[in-house]
Amino acid sequence: MHGGSIVGGQVVASQGIAAGEVRGTSLSIGPDPDIVAQMRQLDEAIEFCKTNVMRIFRTLGLKDIDVSHLKKLIEGRSPDKRAPMIRILEQLKSLAATRVESTKKRQELEIKLKHLIAEASIEISGAVSAGVVLRMGDKTLTVPEDLPGAAFQKVAEGISWSKRG
Repeated sequence: MHGGSIVGGQVVASQGIAAGEVRGTSLSIGPDPDIVAQMRQLDEAIEFCKTNVMRIFRTLGLKDIDVSHLKKLIEGRSPDKRAPMIRILEQLKSLAATRVESTKKRQELEIKLKHLIAEASIEISGAVSAGVVLRMGDKTLTVPEDLPGAAFQKVAEGISWSKRG
């Protein structure tokens, strides 16, 4: 892998970084912006569902979903008031299903993000100066000494590195 020099400033990537020489800079492997945007949309959908489920609960005077209690609510209504009650309960069911599905998709994206960061690497073929700051996901490493070249990888304990060449 060959790359140019990175001197000063910050470099942020979502899958990996390759450079020839690195001095006085910060290199970061962070979350993929597209996945982050999808997660944000799912968070909004989950919050929407939660808010509207709570609104329906308040409207119906419910604390939780109890099928026998719901049946009594419907049966206790006159026929002309049953239809609106059934529509409200169908909305409740739909909101609950959407919330479960959105939560599942969000968890899958979170796992994907962690996997992408775990697979990413920072490859420096030339010199890496002491003091260069590396971030990979939630882990940070400040390079303790000048290195002739190194490959950096995120591990459970932090960021590991091995000399190149």
